Amino acid sequence: LLTGVGTLLAVIVIGNMLTQVFQKPIQSIVDAANQIGQGNLETSIPVMTLEEPAAIGLALESMRDNLKSLYSDLEQQVLILERRANYLEATSAIAKDMAAVLDLPTLLSRSINLINEKFDYYRQGIFLVDSTGDWVVLHAASGEDVQKTVERGFRVRINEPGIVAHVAASKEVYVAQNVHDDHLFLSDDETIITQSELALPLISRGEMIGVLDVQSTQ
Repeated sequence: LLTGVGTLLAVIVIGNMLTQVFQKPIQSIVDAANQIGQGNLETSIPVMTLEEPAAIGLALESMRDNLKSLYSDLEQQVLILERRANYLEATSAIAKDMAAVLDLPTLLSRSINLINEKFDYYRQGIFLVDSTGDWVVLHAASGEDVQKTVERGFRVRINEPGIVAHVAASKEVYVAQNVHDDHLFLSDDETIITQSELALPLISRGEMIGVLDVQSTQ
């Protein structure tokens, strides 16, 4: 009887100890899972030494990493959609202005300001071909330190070195992903922070009428 009672007590004690050993690690994993489920993807997964809790922990850690990757991809897609929405909104606004505004300088100014407002580029400018057909003249610009350039009547000779001149001559889009490695990018301004540049030919009824130039710090 005493042996039986002693064995029963031993089983109870050992069972209680095993329950504590398994329960605490599993509970910590459950708590971590709840945190991840609430969106806290930086939650650390408890390190386990027992085989089964360790396997659960590894599975949960893998799930967390997959969720972080999915959230990151989703955020990128949202940014792309936002930029596309801004593009469509700016296009719509410019189209409305074209229908309502007959004054060309006003239309160019509104258009360039909309581009600046919707996309927040470093600099942007609209060049128009002059009466000689040999030059493109900066008629509207927005961004840092560009208004004085417009007032000076800044112009570029078509087909000379430079991105704007190249686009005016070729009538083709030109993108400099990294201006520091691009042979067409010309600047003697050491303070300029442009990293990339896009130039678009403006063509009406097959005729080259100007260039839209956009510079970005990214």
